[in-house]
Amino acid sequence: MAGQKKKKMYVKEKLRKNGCFFISGCALVILNALTIPRLLAGLIAAAFLLLLTLRLKDTKEYARAHSSVASAVLSVFLLWLSGRYFFVNMINSSKLSALADKIKIPIRGTVLIVAVVCAACSFYFVNLVLCALLPKRVRICTLTELMEKLPDLRKAASRKWEENKKTFLFCMLVTFAWGLAAHAYMFFNNSVSHDSLVEFNAAVHGTDLKIQSGRVFVPVYRAISRGVLTLPWMIGLFSLLFIGLALFLTVKLFALKSAWMIALTAGILTTNITVTATTATYIHDLDSNMLSLLLAVCAVYLWKRFDRGFLYGIIPVCLSLGLYQSFVSVTITLILITLIMELLNYEKVQNILKKGIKSIGMLFGGGLLYFISIRIGCRIAGYSLSTGKVNSLDTSLSTPFRELLGCAVKGYVAALRTFVSETSLFSDDFTFMLHVLLLAIALMAVIFGLSQREIHIPEKLLTVLLILLMPMGMNVCYILTDGYVHLLMYYSVWLIHLFILLIVRWLMESPSLGERGRAQECFWETGSPEAEAPSGDGGWLEMSGKAQEAAKDSETANDREAANAWEAAKNRAVVKKGAALVLTAMVCVVLLGNVRTSNAAYLKKDIEYDANLSFFTRVVSKMEEVDGYVTGETEVVFVGKPNSLFESMSGFGHIYRLTGSGSTFFSPSASHDYFQAYFDYVLLNPAVMADLDTWNEVRQSKEVRAMPSYPDEGSIAMMDGVLVVKLG
Repeated sequence: MAGQKKKKMYVKEKLRKNGCFFISGCALVILNALTIPRLLAGLIAAAFLLLLTLRLKDTKEYARAHSSVASAVLSVFLLWLSGRYFFVNMINSSKLSALADKIKIPIRGTVLIVAVVCAACSFYFVNLVLCALLPKRVRICTLTELMEKLPDLRKAASRKWEENKKTFLFCMLVTFAWGLAAHAYMFFNNSVSHDSLVEFNAAVHGTDLKIQSGRVFVPVYRAISRGVLTLPWMIGLFSLLFIGLALFLTVKLFALKSAWMIALTAGILTTNITVTATTATYIHDLDSNMLSLLLAVCAVYLWKRFDRGFLYGIIPVCLSLGLYQSFVSVTITLILITLIMELLNYEKVQNILKKGIKSIGMLFGGGLLYFISIRIGCRIAGYSLSTGKVNSLDTSLSTPFRELLGCAVKGYVAALRTFVSETSLFSDDFTFMLHVLLLAIALMAVIFGLSQREIHIPEKLLTVLLILLMPMGMNVCYILTDGYVHLLMYYSVWLIHLFILLIVRWLMESPSLGERGRAQECFWETGSPEAEAPSGDGGWLEMSGKAQEAAKDSETANDREAANAWEAAKNRAVVKKGAALVLTAMVCVVLLGNVRTSNAAYLKKDIEYDANLSFFTRVVSKMEEVDGYVTGETEVVFVGKPNSLFESMSGFGHIYRLTGSGSTFFSPSASHDYFQAYFDYVLLNPAVMADLDTWNEVRQSKEVRAMPSYPDEGSIAMMDGVLVVKLG
C-alpha cells in the first residue's frame, strides 16, 4: 500500500511540475490530427510525451530560468512543420467546418484562432524541450541573459557602427553610383519580355516554377518585401542594397582599405555581364538573385571571421541555395581566393587545410539543410520538384560518374572561355586580348612574387593548385546541371577581376621578409645605428635610398655592394608597381565596357518593346475584323514568329549573345503562356489563348501549314471555332 501511494504521489508531483509540457505537446498532436487522420501516430506521440513528462525534472523551473532565444526560432519552425497540411487543408476540413458552425465563427477565423493556439503551444513546448533536454553549453542564449546583456550589446553595436560607418556609407555610395550608371535605364522603364513577361505576376505564373525548381525561398522573400508583381524601380533599389551589403562584407573579408580598391570592387560586383543579362530579361529575379549573392558572401565572411564560423555559415549557404542555386559557386570561389591570399601572406599549409576542411563541411551542411528545406517547402505548397528538365535538380544525380568527369573538364574550359570572350560593345579581338593579357600578367605577377618572397615549397605548391582549381569552382554548376549553364549562372567567373585587384594590392604591399631584413641591415650599417627603420608601404624603399646615399660617400666595398643590391631591389619594386598599375587600368577598361554594354542592352530591349507593341496593335485590329471572333470568348492560337520584325538590329550584334536577348520578338519560344501574358500585361486585351493541347494540335495541322503568313491575306482565319493567327 505504501509503495502504491508513493507511486501515485510521484505521478501527481510530475504532472504538477510537467503538466504544461505534456498539454502543449499533446495540443500539437491534436491540431495535426484535425487534418491528418493518423490515430496510431498520435497515440504513439502522446505516449512518448507522457513518458517524458514522468522522467523529466521540473520543466516549469527550467522555463523560468532558461527561456531560450533559440526556442522562438525553433518553435516557429515546428509550427511550420505541424501546419504543413494544416494551413493547406484545414479550411476544407469537414471536421473544422462542423466545429465552426457550432461555435458560429467563420471558418477562416477558426483557423486563425487555432493557429494562434498552435503557435503558443509550439513555443512553450520547444522551449521546455531545449531547456530540459539539452545541456547548458549547447543552449545559444537565454532571454534573461539577453536582457542582462542588452545594454552592453547596444554599446558594442554603437561602437562597431562608428568604426565601420564611413566604410559602409562609402560602399553604398559607390554601389549606387555604379548601379545607376549601368542599370538606371531599366530600373526606370518597363520593357518586360521573355521570362519577366510571363512571370510579371508571380501569383499567376512564377511561384509554382520557383518551388518546382528548388528555389523555395523566393516566394517567401517576395511575400515579405516587394510582393508578387514585377516592380522595376523597387527591384532595383533592393538589388543595389543587397550588392552594397555584399560589397561591405567583401571589404571586411579581404581587409580592403583604399577607396579606389573599394570603388573598383563595387564596379565588378554591380556591372558585370551576369547582372546585365538578368536585369535586361529576367528583372523579376534580379533582387532575389542579389540576395542570394549577399548570403553567399555572408557565409564566407562568417567562415573566416569566427572559429566556428563554418557552422554559422551553414544557414546562409542554405538560404542562398534556396534563392538561386548557382550562387554556391560564388561561395566556393571566394573561399578559394581567401585561401590563396592567405598562402601568399605566409599562412602555413596545415592551417589552410584545416580551413579548407571546415569550408567543405559548411558547404555540405548547407546543402543538406537545403535538401530538407525543399522537401518541406514542396510538401507545404503542394508541388513536386521538376525532373528531367533543364531547371530540375535531378540532373547530376542521374548522370554516370564518367560523364561527370567529362562535364568537369568541359566546365573548366567553359569558365575560361566565358571570361576571355566576355560580351561587350568592344570588338571581339580587343575583348579577347584584354582578358588574356589580364590573366597572363596576373599569373606572371603571382609567379614573380612567389619567387621573390620567402614562402616555403609546400605553400607555393598549394597556392598553384588552388589557382588551377578556381575555374572548376567558378563553374561547378556546369557539373551539377550536366552542362546546362548560361550567363545568369556565371556570376562567380567575374570574380576573377576581384582576384586580380587583390593581386595588385599584394604586389604594392611590403616586399619579402628577406628584402625587408636586408634593407634594415643596410640602413643600420650605412646610416645611424640608433635610427628607427621607417614603416609603411614605402618604408623599405626609403631605407634603400638612404643606404645608397650613405654608400656614395663611403669607400667601403661592402657598402657599394649593398647599394648595388638595393638598386636592383628598387628596380624590381618599380616592375611590380608598373604591373599593378597596368592591371588596374585594364580592369577599369573592362568596367567601362560593362557600363556601355548594359546601357546598349537596355536600349535594345526598349526599342524591341515598342516594335512588338506596334506590331501586335495591328494584329489585334485585324483579329477583331474576322467574322465569328468574339474578344474574350473565342480561343486564339498563334503560329510561328513574325517575319516582318527584323531578326537583329544593326549596331547591337554583340548584345544578342546575352542570355534572353537573342531575339527581337518578345518570346523566343513563342509558346502559349508567353502570348497570354503579353495580351494580359502589355496589350491589356482580354483575348483567351487556347489550351496547350489545342495549341499544339492546331500548329501541326496541314491547313495551318498551308496558310500564308501575316500580313498577307488569309493569315488570320477561323478554324473549328478557334482563331488561328499565323505570324510566320
